[in-house]
Amino acid sequence: MLLTVGWLVYANSMEGVFVYDDLPSIVENDDLRRVFDRSQWGTWSSAPHSSIDGRPLVRLTLALNYTFGGLHVWGYHAVNIAVHLLCGLLYMALLRLLLRDIWLAFVCALLWLVHPLHSECVNYIVVRTETLMGLCYLATLYCALRQGWGWALAAICCCVAGMTAKESMVTAPLAVLMLDRMLAQKTCFEVVRRRWAFYAGLCVSWAVLVALLWHGSRGDSVGLEHVGVWDYLLNQCWVLADYGYKVFWPYPLTLDYGYARPLSLLVVAPEALVLLAVGALTLWGLWRNRLAGTAMALVFLTLAPTSSLLPIATEVGAERRMYLALAALLPVLVAGLLLLLQRVLGAVQVRWVAMALASIAVLAFAGITARRNLDYRSEKTLWQSAVQAVPDNARAHNNLALALQAAGTLEEAVLSYRRALELDPNLSQAHNNLGGSLYRLRRLPEAIAVLRQALVLRPYFLEARYNLGQALVAAEQYEQAVVHLRQVLVVEPDMFAARFKGGEALLGLGRVDEALANFVRAAQLRPGDVETRLYLGRAYEQLGRVSAAVDAYRRVLELQPSNAVALERIAAIGAVVE
Repeated sequence: MLLTVGWLVYANSMEGVFVYDDLPSIVENDDLRRVFDRSQWGTWSSAPHSSIDGRPLVRLTLALNYTFGGLHVWGYHAVNIAVHLLCGLLYMALLRLLLRDIWLAFVCALLWLVHPLHSECVNYIVVRTETLMGLCYLATLYCALRQGWGWALAAICCCVAGMTAKESMVTAPLAVLMLDRMLAQKTCFEVVRRRWAFYAGLCVSWAVLVALLWHGSRGDSVGLEHVGVWDYLLNQCWVLADYGYKVFWPYPLTLDYGYARPLSLLVVAPEALVLLAVGALTLWGLWRNRLAGTAMALVFLTLAPTSSLLPIATEVGAERRMYLALAALLPVLVAGLLLLLQRVLGAVQVRWVAMALASIAVLAFAGITARRNLDYRSEKTLWQSAVQAVPDNARAHNNLALALQAAGTLEEAVLSYRRALELDPNLSQAHNNLGGSLYRLRRLPEAIAVLRQALVLRPYFLEARYNLGQALVAAEQYEQAVVHLRQVLVVEPDMFAARFKGGEALLGLGRVDEALANFVRAAQLRPGDVETRLYLGRAYEQLGRVSAAVDAYRRVLELQPSNAVALERIAAIGAVVE
């Protein structure tokens, strides 16, 4: 039943598209095409600064997807759904060991499987980092609770595998210790002494994680220089409160919470007091060695790597972070509700009321999840939902504008870019993107001003410098255009667009020899580009190299037989020669 319900809920996600980090991590990641190349064996990381950098297990699954299905997105979605369903089965098996109640385990597993908070983990392909880590985490706990050295060895292997999927797996050995302590009703010291070899093996997985971080650093996303510890903690108060709210009422859902905001303690005081109260009750339950206390401690433990002292500069919050935390929280909520119903209704009536409430909750969550899957069918609808959920998220407005721009609605894109800059005037990417849209609308003075501002904020922003160069070429400000385009070519000498635009600017200045060198190199980089061949012929003409110009124009006609410009120039050159 778990497999059937889970598949029905996510069946309509198969038509989703690659979005956001999927593009650099999968679509544009040539490394996935080389994973099975023997010369690449032994490499630790992939696509630097992407979502799979330093995560070889995820890298391997994506490479297998590409090997057997190319970039056909349905195959990637099928794997994501399969991993999530396996997690659901393993979660139920784990609860059966802990709760000794198959029906309670089944209800919790079913609610967890269809909960809308997990829709991001299933629909957003590259976020299989979370589900693969979750699968290894649950497998580690399950195997650790079984008896025998075979199970202990399996737990250690699963723990090591999880470290190669996502860094949040770092808490798994501690989670095993907490459950072991609760079941054995002994102190942590006594538990470790009794199974010291097993816990030593689990600790080896930390060495694997350190090695992965060393070879595939994810420093761009973590760093105190971007966000202070105190500021991040204040932001986590409202983020964790939002997670808690969405456990019961999962709407509106969002792909992106944005960056950390400037908050004061007074603003988040209500959320902070609630978290402190829940934390105090958790510590009391953990001290008394209660199952509920251990479960709540696991909620905090699984959230700790992303929602505690270590700032995640690129993302203040993400619904996917609740993947394991919700697994620990649901048994507490469901069991607590059952106890309350028993006291109010009595043991006889509680069964039917509980079944009715569980059915309503499952149907409601399944419906919301199925509806949410539709948002992932286009970047436009996905970012519209993100803007609706977090209206002051500048990055979401910028990404919505990118989607609008890709759809050809440039005027709407410009409005969204301007809204992003109202929310965050220092968002250099939005300045660059706005400048690009204004350039396409031929509003050149505005485009140039905006792109200059992007470079003020981020002087080494190569894309913005190129965009400024091409806007200056269009505005016939050739001297300045040459300066900016040359700076681009110093870093990227084989960038076709910069070569071509540089040649166009030099031709406008009458520096034909230099322009010719750029066009020749551009033609080598992209032999089938018609526009480059036309400019090459034009440069040869101005230098008086008639035969070379004719050859260039004839090459244009080979590529595009009906090209009027090439036919006209060949005729004109022939007339002059005669």
